[in-house]
Amino acid sequence: MFNQSTFTTQPFGKCLDGYVTSDHEFYLLDLSDYDHVIKKKIAHVEDVKLASDKNRIFECVSEIKLDWESHLMYQLSVRSDNDEPTIRAYATTSSRTGSNCIHSNRSWFKFNNVETFEKEQVNILERINEEGIGFVGGSMILSCSGGEPVIERGNYNEFTVEKCSELPPYVRPQFPLRNTTLLITLPCEDVLNRKYSINALYYNGTFYQYDLESGKFKVENPITCSTECDKTFSFTGTGFNDNCKIIPYLEGHRLRVFVHQNRCLYELVWNQEGTQIVLVKHLDWICEILSIVRLDNFGLLVSSSADKTIDCFAYTPQLFNIQNSKGEGELRKLPIKGSLTYLYSPISKTIILKDNNNQYNKVTSISEIEQVKSEKIKEIFNEEEYLEKLKKDSEFDVYVPKLVTPSMSCVNVVGARITKAYQIKEEKYNDFEIIAGLRCRDHMDKLGEIISKDYIELEPEDFANYLGAPIMYKSSWSDILEYKNHIKDMKDCKKSSKQISVACIGSGFMSNSGVDLTSTAFIGIVGCKELTTTESTSTNDIMNDTNNTRKEYEILFDDQEFKVESTSIIANDSLADGNPVIIENVRPGTWKWITTNKEKNYVDGGGIDNYLTAQIIAIHSDCYDEITKNPNLFKYSDDIYRELEGEATKTDYYPDPVNEDGWYLMKFGVGVDAGVASFFDLKYYNNMEAFGLPFKQKSLLEKAFKLSYGSEWSNYLSKEMQKLHYPSKMAAPYGIITSSGYGDGCYACLFKKSEAGDVIAVRMIFA
Repeated sequence: MFNQSTFTTQPFGKCLDGYVTSDHEFYLLDLSDYDHVIKKKIAHVEDVKLASDKNRIFECVSEIKLDWESHLMYQLSVRSDNDEPTIRAYATTSSRTGSNCIHSNRSWFKFNNVETFEKEQVNILERINEEGIGFVGGSMILSCSGGEPVIERGNYNEFTVEKCSELPPYVRPQFPLRNTTLLITLPCEDVLNRKYSINALYYNGTFYQYDLESGKFKVENPITCSTECDKTFSFTGTGFNDNCKIIPYLEGHRLRVFVHQNRCLYELVWNQEGTQIVLVKHLDWICEILSIVRLDNFGLLVSSSADKTIDCFAYTPQLFNIQNSKGEGELRKLPIKGSLTYLYSPISKTIILKDNNNQYNKVTSISEIEQVKSEKIKEIFNEEEYLEKLKKDSEFDVYVPKLVTPSMSCVNVVGARITKAYQIKEEKYNDFEIIAGLRCRDHMDKLGEIISKDYIELEPEDFANYLGAPIMYKSSWSDILEYKNHIKDMKDCKKSSKQISVACIGSGFMSNSGVDLTSTAFIGIVGCKELTTTESTSTNDIMNDTNNTRKEYEILFDDQEFKVESTSIIANDSLADGNPVIIENVRPGTWKWITTNKEKNYVDGGGIDNYLTAQIIAIHSDCYDEITKNPNLFKYSDDIYRELEGEATKTDYYPDPVNEDGWYLMKFGVGVDAGVASFFDLKYYNNMEAFGLPFKQKSLLEKAFKLSYGSEWSNYLSKEMQKLHYPSKMAAPYGIITSSGYGDGCYACLFKKSEAGDVIAVRMIFA
């Protein structure tokens, strides 16, 4: 169960949250009146068959998006009746398919003040690619994998989407994040008199407003956003699923828009010409803002982290003014701990806390907050003085390498103060030396041969002069030597932070993380060595030298065969530390494998691929003809999906066969987290010698540190798959690797015995 509120944007006058019971019933909780909580059923797994895989464990309502714009118009309109209209909403319910894998199911439903939902009011969208991003003018906007948008107008009983054909073609970003197409609320002088929807489409880096009369997006003169106050700001964030949180805020009929992003608070305002959105920063001096909750028109509840504690403030912004002055705003430090899980109940004017047990407890009220002494922003914060200090604290310089060799890559950087950076290519760490850093000489026994004779010991703030530099570092809590990253910036662009943001940019991906310079074991800025051809030889180079000679296992693969020498087969994800299954008493010899595919148009991740494996069966060659002549070989019953009772080990299986063909079911499923699964002879699993590669003398660095998160075995297989452009099947010594159906998960594993009692066939079922 997620602890934070499941609503991306809370509707005005409401406090809503998502909830799931142990019986897999999904509810929407209306906490608008703390003393009268209304529970509205959204869905039940058994009723609406949310699951497309029967072995999923349903966990939470992870996100609900309500058409709060239509709801606001109802609240502000002059009306004679008290009947609240039905409002459309969109929910994402999550289920766990493995130890580290969460799968999302989508549904849309109608919201009103009834105590419960009728079953037919809930519409479950099974296996759709599109993900709901919000509503404009009563219509739902969705996008496929965060990209090209489509619109669902709710005019039919069936879910029907239309392309937004008026928009220009989608431009895929350099680094594919989860969502690059968003709905962002724009400020509005009078929400009752407007031509466009309050929500605008953020698409290809610009805003497109939705014309309420034509039902189309306005494509002439799209609106841009000026981010002069923070060059690193991005609506889509810099990491996976790192989108901003929008907080609409009413002053009469004027709608102001606050944004929580990068642990800072901003406001969106129009420039004086009304042609561009400008970013304005609030509460500049408060670091690490963790959450924002709207308190009606009283202000905002702000939780922030400081000195290992979480403080809580009530912030009442200064009334809107064209100068964007903030000095007359008020701030109250509240005598309560800050939290990510606060909600505001507008009818009872109460702040409530959602705890880890999904209980909602009153913490304080608006009347109690009003009793807390307030301070004017101008009394506690000198913006002019702050900006002067910030200017000095934000000074930086860019790393320029003295030498560039083929072992170094130059990458383009977006959303940062630098435009390019340098990185060590994979496995080329021996071709570099450490030229500057922190505490590197404290590890001479491990780093001695790569520390430059001109090495410079730095202070944490000095790293601001090396933005874009390639680095090696080891955290105090990890045994991994990280070597693929570059310095993206100082944290919050401030030298005084004593922390750096590091990133790794590859082909179609980017990873970001932070490094505390005061606590890391050591960190070094590196430069290229001058190398001879013989010195610059990596493991990959040696492996490539052997690729011209075909191995026995590759020849066997051509005939869909592999060898087994021991009496145990392991079934698992060969590229990740998943949950393996071990089948014992296996007959040694040559085994043949066979697969089947299932026709589906949509698969996890948004792609279309009809070649993914639905099942794989490996059979001992002695019994292959006899077993494969069964016309129902690939059929199976729902009985293979069982809830495990009691304890079990990876070798345990159910004593009775699941069908008349004599297939036995392992008690554990095969956990998959990298999209592939495999059968291997346990004797040779994770054994590099099985590949027949030449011996390579390890450097001091390779002897002293672990240089990757996976084993040498899994890393080699991963590189081979990448080199072969991720085939659906791949050869491996004493085994076979296949794609794991239509996504990650936990999959059934079965085996078949001979009359003598030894295992002669093994099987995995993905779909």
